[in-house]
Amino acid sequence: MKKLFLMAALSLAVCSMVNAQKLGYSTIIQSKDTATNADTVVINLFDAGSHLKSVQITVIKVSGTVAGKVYLQGSNNNVNWITLDSLTNSDQLYNTKAFIFSNTSYNSYRFLYNSTGTQRSVLQVAYVNRKDE
Repeated sequence: MKKLFLMAALSLAVCSMVNAQKLGYSTIIQSKDTATNADTVVINLFDAGSHLKSVQITVIKVSGTVAGKVYLQGSNNNVNWITLDSLTNSDQLYNTKAFIFSNTSYNSYRFLYNSTGTQRSVLQVAYVNRKDE
């Protein structure tokens, strides 16, 4: 019975790895700097291009009263940035928003976090890339 259970678990793990390879891979980036009071934090996804499938941004409250906005911006030259969407923070432990890309038209993306209020918080970005097709 133990061998049967082990074989079933091993088969499930192999199937999961095969499906993950078909879909792509995910990455989580956390800002190195903690946003304190009125502050700006930037996380860049340079050369993400057409492989980007989805992004989830999360502002994690460390202390104080969290406020401010996170802007999702796109660029083709890493100089001129276009604001595509935003997340307005409220005073809670986690502020989060997901963005799904069906057709990406920019080479690079960035998340510009302008914090306000008397607070300390951290910006975290999780994204999924599809593998080369």
